[in-house]
Amino acid sequence: MPSVNTMLKSAKELDAMAAESDIQLSINVLFDESCPWGNFDALMRQRGFKLARSGRQYEFYSNGNLIFNSTDLDPSKPVTQLTLLLEVPLVAQEERAFERMLAEGVEIAQAANGRLVDDNGINLSEGAVD
Repeated sequence: MPSVNTMLKSAKELDAMAAESDIQLSINVLFDESCPWGNFDALMRQRGFKLARSGRQYEFYSNGNLIFNSTDLDPSKPVTQLTLLLEVPLVAQEERAFERMLAEGVEIAQAANGRLVDDNGINLSEGAVD
């Protein structure tokens, strides 16, 4: 049996490797007018999202498994931007998670007068997304 120090070193190396290979994709929706929390909450629930236990994130499930979620939001303030996050290694490929997350982003943007933007706030064209 290896020593505790050797096992801890191996565990740290494995953790670092896993962190480096973790791929996270995001979709940003910037709202042209801030969306009051109550309206935003209703929209997200209509789209099939569930409010997380923290009350600050929305989660999207398929077949009982978490597919993607939002970043933290402040329920005491109107929503000006929504970011949806997908942890690629955690979702089965057959879920088509990115396509589904993108479609939800588009639908939410259309319903709440928003637009898809990159991380710098620049509008995303269909070609850029492809």
